[in-house]
Amino acid sequence: MPQLIDAGLVYAAVPPLFMIKNARGANKYFTTNADLAKYGQQLFIKQHTLTNLNKQSVSAAEITKIFSNNFDYARDMTILGNTLAVDPNLLELVLFEVSDVIEYDVQREVAMAMAQKTDSDRDDGIKLLTNGSIHQAIAYSIANLNYKTFKQKIEKKYRFLKVDKDKSGIIRIQGLVGELYQFLFLNDHTIELCMKMIHHIGNSPYRYFNMDGKPVTMFTLINTLDRILPGVSRLKGIGEQKPGELKESTMDPGKRTLIRYTIESAKEEIENIRYIDSNKAALLHNLNITRQDLE
Repeated sequence: MPQLIDAGLVYAAVPPLFMIKNARGANKYFTTNADLAKYGQQLFIKQHTLTNLNKQSVSAAEITKIFSNNFDYARDMTILGNTLAVDPNLLELVLFEVSDVIEYDVQREVAMAMAQKTDSDRDDGIKLLTNGSIHQAIAYSIANLNYKTFKQKIEKKYRFLKVDKDKSGIIRIQGLVGELYQFLFLNDHTIELCMKMIHHIGNSPYRYFNMDGKPVTMFTLINTLDRILPGVSRLKGIGEQKPGELKESTMDPGKRTLIRYTIESAKEEIENIRYIDSNKAALLHNLNITRQDLE
């Protein structure tokens, strides 16, 4: 085998990550998120215009980047909305405000350090214990939320909603959005459930856009992309494809993508496989996978 690799005769065929049927019913394949995002961008700009809040055009390359980084945004926000029984547009606005004050990192060590902080001047009078509770770390961050500004923004956007806060500091949002009654507790449990999305929002430079001259949020933008790209299939491996699809996407000499192995790359891949096999328990330790992630 080393002799074959040295001779440049060993290749890996790269299967696609995504498959989509175009308008003619033919399959189109994409090996990376960026490839699919670029295709979506090309379709998007044929139907819509996109500018920032200063009415400056967003370049095609930047639209591609936005799509690539937010493919699952609308789906994840909808799942969270369904879990909390709240409109995802309302939830998104709430998380926009929360993401500006949350001081919580994905590593538990950071949460533990934060949980040891106390503030004798806090209005709610809650004293934080020092046992490393994630809930306490989040509660500390929620206390930094400017309640008056938060209340004004939510009630201005949704005229039939009422925002209030009880003596323990828990914020309640209730009222009508459209034809449905909403009720949301903004507490540590809600924030912990939404933490992955909060971090995504907090690390993103974009929240609002002008699409076709009208202000929209990221949720609306990605929902629009989803309608432009109907029926995208996420392929989890070559075994998921039918024989004909595997042939045209991965094996056809005229279309396939090949990576030629070198001795160094072959060694690196073997070492990675051995490392994963030997450290499964450590790699899976404290891995938090929810039912929503599997869906």
